Amino acid sequence: MRLFLRPFLEYFFPEIARELDLTTPEFMDKELFEDPPEGAARIADLVARVSTREGEPELLLIHIEVQAERRQEIPERMFDYYTLLRRTYRLPAVPLVIYLRGADGSLTQEEYRDTVLGIETLRFRYHCLALAHLDAEEHVNSDEALLAGLAALMDRSRVARPLQLRLSMLDRIGRSSYDRHRKFLLTNLVEVYFELGDNEAERFRKALARPEFKEAKKMATSHVERIEEQARNEGALKAKRETLVRQLTQKFGALPPELETRVTTLATGEELDTLLDRVLVAESLDAMDLVD
Repeated sequence: MRLFLRPFLEYFFPEIARELDLTTPEFMDKELFEDPPEGAARIADLVARVSTREGEPELLLIHIEVQAERRQEIPERMFDYYTLLRRTYRLPAVPLVIYLRGADGSLTQEEYRDTVLGIETLRFRYHCLALAHLDAEEHVNSDEALLAGLAALMDRSRVARPLQLRLSMLDRIGRSSYDRHRKFLLTNLVEVYFELGDNEAERFRKALARPEFKEAKKMATSHVERIEEQARNEGALKAKRETLVRQLTQKFGALPPELETRVTTLATGEELDTLLDRVLVAESLDAMDLVD
């Protein structure tokens, strides 16, 4: 959502987007503590600090939570997040929830109320977007290519030609001005959430060979290639992690659990290569500099 914050707000919440300067949002730490510094941590999905175009306040927060479906505890949870954000950043916040399934209506407001002895002491409201209540065909050819990806999460129950719709989604993404990474993310939505049966998948592959679906074929092909590349890279990283653990164990004996965990979380090949070189000359585990 970070990469698509501006088009998302401009399309679904234009009345909010018009008031904000969304050119340079600052994405904040998503970890919020109920009672800092030792209190329990809560992880928000997205928190961005943005400037307003004019008037007060000059700065505010956009808080977005993505939920699989509507659940009873969500209103209270959204209120808890709101109070934590206000306390942490001392800024007003605009809270939004995206429901992938269920909920009532496509664009609505929900609220959390607190009542004591019959007296309403609190009413907190937030905006909601229920993607499953939006019509996929109506959005796939939007001027904004983000909608072509999100259409995979929308209602397709009345779609007469699902294969044509899936091809149109990928074609629209391919013709967009988004960079390769953003196109991959949108294509991934289609691949994950718009599944095909075996027979449909074969018909889909044949349709991709048609000239009018040249862009759709590019997206489908590049998605497969990138997934395969990620799998190869992860396999190489896994092998390097295992080699490093084996060499450390052979040289220094059984590793403390926390150090072994640290090795298994190393994320880059460059970092692992540096440590694999270092273990050849290190005289102690401390010399490996593996502890933060």
